[in-house]
Amino acid sequence: MLEQRSQKILSWQFLLTAVIAGLLAIKQNMVINIIYFFVAILAYGLLKKGNKKLSQIWDIIAIPYVLIHVYTELFALLLNVSSLFYFLYFVVMLACLIPVTISDYGNIHKPLMQIISSVWIIINLFLAPQPVVHANAFIIGLNKSQLLLGLMFVIYGYFAITNWGYKFYLNLHIKNKNFAYFLVLLVTAGIILWISFINAFASSALTWSDALWNWNFAFINPAESAQIPNIWQLVFTSVNAGLMEEVARYVFVIALLASLVKKRNHSLIAIVLSSAIFSLLHVLSFSSTDFNLGEVVFKIIHAFGFGCIFGLLFLYTGKIWLIILLHSFADFISFSLTPLGYGGMLMTSVNNMVIFLAIITIVPLLFTILILMVPSAKEVIDRNIEQLLLKL
Repeated sequence: MLEQRSQKILSWQFLLTAVIAGLLAIKQNMVINIIYFFVAILAYGLLKKGNKKLSQIWDIIAIPYVLIHVYTELFALLLNVSSLFYFLYFVVMLACLIPVTISDYGNIHKPLMQIISSVWIIINLFLAPQPVVHANAFIIGLNKSQLLLGLMFVIYGYFAITNWGYKFYLNLHIKNKNFAYFLVLLVTAGIILWISFINAFASSALTWSDALWNWNFAFINPAESAQIPNIWQLVFTSVNAGLMEEVARYVFVIALLASLVKKRNHSLIAIVLSSAIFSLLHVLSFSSTDFNLGEVVFKIIHAFGFGCIFGLLFLYTGKIWLIILLHSFADFISFSLTPLGYGGMLMTSVNNMVIFLAIITIVPLLFTILILMVPSAKEVIDRNIEQLLLKL
């Protein structure tokens, strides 16, 4: 019933998108908007013709990009009239991918294709244009943070996972929690916080003790951030990172576990592969002129180690909200460094940089392997995996 309703909505959405693209072609960017027009018309024709397979393939490949760009271009014009249109833009963008997700992405049955299609959605969101809005600091910060794109992926993740036949858990109920359970939970969260602070304070460190434990919290002040002067943008950017990356991890882990569940060490393989997938997606940073090759490689390596321990904590607790909170906190601390927080000399040495990357990559990976070797922790994780993969 939901799929039939979404297909009906999708057909009207294709026509509306074609009309908008046609009108935009008269106003600006004629060639690209004519292409968008024909993409939407072809999608409508395939859907009405009843060629489900071809329609699904076309929608998955082309429609998210077209919807995101056409609607953003439309609201970019409307925002020149009034900044109040930003709230309508926010709502429309949040809803625009729901029909195609339910109708097409949600009908992908092979785990590998589920992963590839989800990566494609992330790429489309990452490359999405950003409208210019002239408003107060709150709206400007919200817009520049791209929190909207993170929320769009959360909505995609929810509808994709539920239409694949699983339940989307914000807070998986854990039975028979004992002292050992809470001990592993606290130690894991503690290591995540420790790595978060190391990552934040490494740039201000003069010695290894300054980076590893002797932290100067005077360098942390979100109101005087060296990276993001707008405090609203700083907060929303931090939340966006937690939402996007951890919901993506949820999606990847579910798909990987579904294909690996009968293999030995399936939980470790799923954690490592899901972390590798998202860390490699940081290659998209090349689309920004703010990053060079060295910085992108650093982001990839750093994201892998951090991702392993986040993946472990997710499977151990089943609490995606906790993982999002910890990830957002890590980014908040890092973004809150003042200009003085970048005055350290420790990371100017290539050798020290290599050691730093080894610490934040190898320590989380080894800890993940160690916890998976603990029988009581492994039992909890196996029960959680069984629950996460339970078909509705």
